[in-house]
Amino acid sequence: MNDDRFRKAFLTIVVASISVLFFAMIRRFLVTLLLAAILAGLMRPLYLKICRAFGGRQLLASLATVFLVIVGLFGPLTTLLGIVVRQALQLTNELVPALRPYVDNPQLLREHLASVPGIERI
Repeated sequence: MNDDRFRKAFLTIVVASISVLFFAMIRRFLVTLLLAAILAGLMRPLYLKICRAFGGRQLLASLATVFLVIVGLFGPLTTLLGIVVRQALQLTNELVPALRPYVDNPQLLREHLASVPGIERI
């Protein structure tokens, strides 16, 4: 009986040690794993519909689901990024001529700032 208790205690310690080591190894990836699990759960209904459409071919359905998710996410993000870059370039093109006199003559900036009411309090 004593031998049986020792085996159970030893096995419990080994399992707990392995669990702690495993957690220490993956702790940096836990958020990534959690987000992947959530995304997989959200995309499962789409996958099941595509799987039925492909006649039960799971590999093709998986590939099509991943492709649709990537296009569905990165398509709009790429479009938005293009709009932001275009507006940033337009703003730069408008600001450079307006700021050029101040860059060429720093004294001009001091003169304009001196004419601002209350500037001496800043």
